[in-house]
Amino acid sequence: KLKSFLWIVKHEKLLTNHMRLKRTLTQDAKCPSCAKTEDIQHLFRDCFKAKEVWFALFNRQWYCDMRRKSWREWLMSNVKNKRGFGHSPVTI
Repeated sequence: KLKSFLWIVKHEKLLTNHMRLKRTLTQDAKCPSCAKTEDIQHLFRDCFKAKEVWFALFNRQWYCDMRRKSWREWLMSNVKNKRGFGHSPVTI
């Protein structure tokens, strides 16, 4: 299930509000939490709600290191990492 979800994220097939607007499934591309455009990067990295999750799981330095890479580069490096996201015991 996780690999399927990551494939959807990697190929930008997740129906964010931005994608829903492109497909005329909504009239608003804004994030319901912060009113910025909700695309994949925003949903998983830039929204303050996403930051709260990352800070709960990992330290702030990990988040700052993540921000130095492009969204796609970060995702791919962690998917390929045998030790999992942030070197946690979770493997993908």
